[in-house]
Amino acid sequence: MRPVKLTPSMLSFLWEDCARCFWIECRRGLRQPWMPFPSVFAKYHEVLEQYFDGRCPSTIHPSLPQGTCVHDEAWVTSRTSYVADQQVPYIVKGRVDHLMRFDDGAWGIIDYKTTDQSDANVRKYGRQLHAYVWALENPASESLSCGPIERMGLLCLNPHELISYSTCTRATVELTPTWVEIERDDEAFASFIDEVLTLLSQEDPPPASDSCTVCNYTRNRIRLERNMQRART
Repeated sequence: MRPVKLTPSMLSFLWEDCARCFWIECRRGLRQPWMPFPSVFAKYHEVLEQYFDGRCPSTIHPSLPQGTCVHDEAWVTSRTSYVADQQVPYIVKGRVDHLMRFDDGAWGIIDYKTTDQSDANVRKYGRQLHAYVWALENPASESLSCGPIERMGLLCLNPHELISYSTCTRATVELTPTWVEIERDDEAFASFIDEVLTLLSQEDPPPASDSCTVCNYTRNRIRLERNMQRART
């Protein structure tokens, strides 16, 4: 069996949204229909990466050690791996927002989010960061490698107030930054990956989630087409 590709974002969102769509994408390579991603979020990331590049991590939060924030299109790919008792090989591939290189030789990861710090978000994004850790510390040949990863967290920025507005020229918005430290838990992440591969080892996809818009659309369309066909005959 070819290795299944797990992206950190899939482990954060698609896994919880719909197990059936997750299985179909990983095992059959059929992705959900692409939805437009607001360009403002990409711009937010670009501005943040440019601002913090080369700065000391303590600029982000005073609890972070001395060092340097480094960003260089940090695409990461893990080596092909297996989990004990599982027959499905996998790789992890994705792009890290920002790395931190600490003066003591250790590393850290920053993930920028324009969201709140709810427990549900922290849980989902924690998986994403752990996936990056796995790929960085267990890299494929010629892929980016660094470690040990000792610190990781989310820099959440939510719009707070419109400070100034000049007609058709410039507007200044105040963002409220929150640093959310994610505690590293390799055992919990390994258990999660084992759960993922148990699902992917099934020969048939699991039932669709009732809340999955893609699966609901597919079901309703098939039902409509069958009814139309019956009406013609």
